[in-house]
Amino acid sequence: NRKSLDDIIISVFQRFNIEELKDKFLQSGIAFGELNTVEGLLNHPILRKASYKNENGDMVTVAAPATINVDAGANTQFENVPMLGEHNDIIVSEFGANKK
Repeated sequence: NRKSLDDIIISVFQRFNIEELKDKFLQSGIAFGELNTVEGLLNHPILRKASYKNENGDMVTVAAPATINVDAGANTQFENVPMLGEHNDIIVSEFGANKK
């Protein structure tokens, strides 16, 4: 039955572009999800971006899903990414060990 149902759905969906299908679903109250291209994902209005610096310069990436008083769509500034070994002395001292 799955193949027959898929064939029916495909034959109907092929008659419309994506915007027409989305309008039909919204007007009918049918829940749906849309698969985006990478560009569509990066430009999604709800996607939050995070800025940070590493040894290669300024970077922008997708923010972690957890939020701390950040509005949707806000550009969050994070601390710089530490260089390898940058915090070794501090970490070693926290454990009461001497750096060798």
